[in-house]
Formats: sequence, structure tokens, C-alpha cells
Amino acid sequence: MLAMTISEDEAIPATYPTTDGTDWAWQRIEHYVAHRWTTRDVVWVVEGPGEWVPRLCPATVETVEEWDGSTYNTVSVSTGRLGGLILPRCGTWRITCEVGGGTVPDAVMQAHSRLVAYLADQEDRAGVTRYDADLGGAIRESYDRPAAWVAKALQYSGAADLLRPYRRAKHALAMA
Repeated sequence: MLAMTISEDEAIPATYPTTDGTDWAWQRIEHYVAHRWTTRDVVWVVEGPGEWVPRLCPATVETVEEWDGSTYNTVSVSTGRLGGLILPRCGTWRITCEVGGGTVPDAVMQAHSRLVAYLADQEDRAGVTRYDADLGGAIRESYDRPAAWVAKALQYSGAADLLRPYRRAKHALAMA
């Protein structure tokens, strides 16, 4: 039996992998994938019993607390066969983890570059989906893009294909 996540509160990291003013791109990428490369605290509220596996990685468990009806109390739990925590009783649990770390893979850096380059075009033609101009004679300029080009930037830029291996968390849950 798997325990169910009720809420997730992910802190904003102090920094992102690059310091070139593209935090917005990293936020989009992190929303799309389950991996984090800069550390931050994440607090989950979980209903158990059963094994609970965090949806983000890499994760190091800092505290596990059980709700007793009026307050949370720190408890010790073991890890299970899926790499998650075994919550031994029916109840509400608060699990605090430090999530993130490691070297950003080349594919993720390339996805970031593609996303930034794709959305840089918005300054020239913000809001325009179709443009056609006859500049005289043999010179003609034409431009056409889907109306949802900003919303689907990860897909249209090719970044989503590079990020596919990072959509699901690979678990090796560590205990602090």
C-alpha cells in the first residue's frame, strides 16, 4: 500500500545552476521535471499508512513527524523496498527533505539554452502569430507560429525531448 501525498511546499532555491538572469527558464524546467540541481527544502504532508516515495529527487530526509491531533511529533521510520519511507500507522505525517544537488547534465544545460533562445524571439514579435509583408519587388517576409507558442515553449524549442529522462524521480532516498 502506498501512502498519499496531501500537499507539497517547495522552497525557492537561493540560486539556480546558471547566474545569467534566466531564473525564469530554470523555473519552467523544474516545473516540468522531477529532478532538482540546486538544494532547497521541501515539506510534504502525507496520509498513511504505507510506503511513501517523494516525487522529487535527489532527496535527503531531514525530519519525519506524526500528527497526534494537536501537534506534530518527530518519529523514526524505516525505508521500504521502493526506496521510500514506511509510515507504520494510519495518520497524517509531515516529511521535510532537502532536495537537489549534483552536477547538471549536459542534456539539461542544452534544454535550458534551447528554451532561452526560443523565447528570446518574443521581444521582436510579442503576441504576433502571423506576419506577412511585401517589402517591394522580390523581397517578401512571412512569419507564422502557433498561438500557444509561449505556453508550449518547452515542446516547440526541443527542450522537452532532452528533459524526458528527468520527468520521473529516480529514488535513492537518504536519511539525514
